[in-house]
Amino acid sequence: EIAMQVAGFSAGQADRFRRAMNRHRSRVEMASLERDFLLGCQARAVPGAVAGQLFEAVRGFAAFGFCRSHAAAFARTAYETAWLRLHHPAAYLVGMLNHQPMGFYHPSVLVDDARRRGVRVLSVDVNRSRARCRLEAGDGLDGLAVRLGFNYVKGVGQALREHLDQMRALGEYASPEDFWRRTGIPRSVLDSLVLVGALDGFGEPRRKLLWRLKALEDEMAGRLGGRGKAKRERTGPTQEELLPLPAPAPALPALSLRERVLTDYRVMELTTGPHPASLLRPQLVELGVVPLVEARSSAPDRRVRVAGLVITRQAPHSARGMRFFTLADETGHLDLVFSPEVYWHNRTLASHEAWLCAEGVVRAADGVASLLVERLL
Repeated sequence: EIAMQVAGFSAGQADRFRRAMNRHRSRVEMASLERDFLLGCQARAVPGAVAGQLFEAVRGFAAFGFCRSHAAAFARTAYETAWLRLHHPAAYLVGMLNHQPMGFYHPSVLVDDARRRGVRVLSVDVNRSRARCRLEAGDGLDGLAVRLGFNYVKGVGQALREHLDQMRALGEYASPEDFWRRTGIPRSVLDSLVLVGALDGFGEPRRKLLWRLKALEDEMAGRLGGRGKAKRERTGPTQEELLPLPAPAPALPALSLRERVLTDYRVMELTTGPHPASLLRPQLVELGVVPLVEARSSAPDRRVRVAGLVITRQAPHSARGMRFFTLADETGHLDLVFSPEVYWHNRTLASHEAWLCAEGVVRAADGVASLLVERLL
């Protein structure tokens, strides 16, 4: 715009001038650009001193203008994201979960963060869930809850998710047998759904239901012979094959809370139950491990011992061998900083373990606490 108004450049000349200024130029090329600009200004009776100042101003802006435009766009995105997260946290979480993979954090981290801020997150349910996560009425913030979709169950691909939506549109499932008959899903997928509680709404304990479904499959195999077993594993039973269930299951212990959380992570890579760290808190206290929120609020230079799930690992090229991890427990997050020497001595644990226990000294910079790691336990 300046080149057109002051130096008399045409739109095409001005665009070439802009692109040339945005690239790293040699002194000879910059001198040529400056000469064209100054000649244009002279032709329009702009004083030489003023023309020279304008060119220097334009050249200075070109040095950071491209970065500035990107920064402005990112700032707006960051502001709008923060606004949605504050004012519509449940809807924000649904949007984030349904557009994975994206962003910096794993879905389990997003779910944990939302739950700490009062968002109710409900597990998969064959009568309530759909192909993707969605909002439903609940007792969370704004009277809403987030229902996880079948897209978070391993083994349930796009085609099967669409099929489940079509079958559910015909009406609610009356029983586990009705669900299996109408959907015809593979037995392995059915087991996964049972293990994460997707059939809990029928009121039957998960282990007991797994036993009964296996007994039903075995009985059908005995009636039909081995020729139909492989086909049923791929497609599920037909309506005719689903006769009344065999004898009642023996007394089986219910899944413990720890088993349910571990199963959630194995099948969905997240949980709507308690954070794994909370289940280990009594043992962690005995080991002298403090919650991450306590470590984060500690005075600088305090030596602490912390533990949690690793949610990020970073090794920036500009950090000269420094490594930056983030741990999460039931109370929040904490950044860990590894010097090259400490990381080298602990590289096997640091690189591969999902859970870390670290000891070090609290550091604070710009109001943000981190742990300078001295060793991993």
